[in-house]
Amino acid sequence: MDQTSVKKKELARIIYTIGNYTFEEVAEKVGVKRQTVGRWAKADNWKELKAGMSITKDNILKNMYRHLNEINEEILKRDEKNRIPTTAEADVMVKLSAAIKNMELDIGLADIIGVGMKFGNWMRGLDVDKAKEFMEYWDMFINEYCR
Repeated sequence: MDQTSVKKKELARIIYTIGNYTFEEVAEKVGVKRQTVGRWAKADNWKELKAGMSITKDNILKNMYRHLNEINEEILKRDEKNRIPTTAEADVMVKLSAAIKNMELDIGLADIIGVGMKFGNWMRGLDVDKAKEFMEYWDMFINEYCR
């Protein structure tokens, strides 16, 4: 598979797993046949990937913040003189904080596409024609970005 096809396949996978698009719509967006997208999806288990997308970066971050908050709440329940984290608590807090920072700073293609799609859906509620125009430009941007 040549480099352009590899990029089209990756873009198609991201669009399918993040969005609510049929194989035909994905094929149209990346410039391949519907059967090609279907073959890629079957070979790489895209349906399972899509199901796994419910474990999003946002959900993971929310859980990490919740864990940090729970540790802090436990520390605050202690007597005023003992409100210092234990070594184990401090270690977990440092590791969670570092993981949160890394995840918040890491922006990949899936994040970029996700934001564009959310904006397009939001815009659709305001002005369908402008949303269509935006999505056309968005598709061109993503295709150019992947080259």
